[in-house]
Amino acid sequence: MHLNLTRKTGYVVLFLSILFEQCGTGMIQASQGYTHLLPTIGAIVSYSICYILFSNALEYINLSISYATWSAVGTVGSALMGIYLFSQSLSIWGWIGIAVIIVGIFLLNMYGDAGSDDAGDDNTPLHAPAGAPGNKALTAPAPGKEADK
Repeated sequence: MHLNLTRKTGYVVLFLSILFEQCGTGMIQASQGYTHLLPTIGAIVSYSICYILFSNALEYINLSISYATWSAVGTVGSALMGIYLFSQSLSIWGWIGIAVIIVGIFLLNMYGDAGSDDAGDDNTPLHAPAGAPGNKALTAPAPGKEADK
């Protein structure tokens, strides 16, 4: 399944992917070691949707930023889910760790891309086919012609 996105909607799809990942994680906990059928099925479905959405988000958001955001938000979300839904606890060092993760992801999203997300049209996928607008680096010279130097 391929969604036709812009860079901005790529972030919306990344957020939806994170939500489905969190649902899947909660379902794994609720399945009690995959011994309860409905939470097990819920986990499989949630993670399947999560990865489909994530793969679509990768078309418009660099892997380094999207995966770091996905995993960090998932880590924070899982910790909060454990506390509020499953009565687990977190030490002061755990809360400090969560704060560091949040600051790190903010910095990564704001300053970690070195400008490559700013290049090209907002609607141009990062991995456009050779010759597509915004992806000149992947364009091979025609047979018999030299590449521009």
